[in-house]
Amino acid sequence: MTQEIEPQLNAFLKGFYYLIPSSFLTYLTPSDLGIMISGSPTIDFKEMKQTAQYEGCSKKDRFVKWFWEIVKAFNQEELASLLFFISGSVKIPIGGFK
Repeated sequence: MTQEIEPQLNAFLKGFYYLIPSSFLTYLTPSDLGIMISGSPTIDFKEMKQTAQYEGCSKKDRFVKWFWEIVKAFNQEELASLLFFISGSVKIPIGGFK
């Protein structure tokens, strides 16, 4: 079966090793590699609030303050749902929201 997909697998590995050299993989746990590939599963509310960008309103507006008061009470699952709604992903990328 691997012979049937060998060209695709080689192309994938070439790109993968370009981003993460094979010698570096020995220092990573599966969890570390997962975070590097798909982002962090933990959402930092403070970072989310600090890096939010506003159009047509300001962080000083009353309804924006209400929004953040509500979001501050969210658990990780609810934060992930909000993040999915605004970004299409339930995880933040490496490097955070910046």
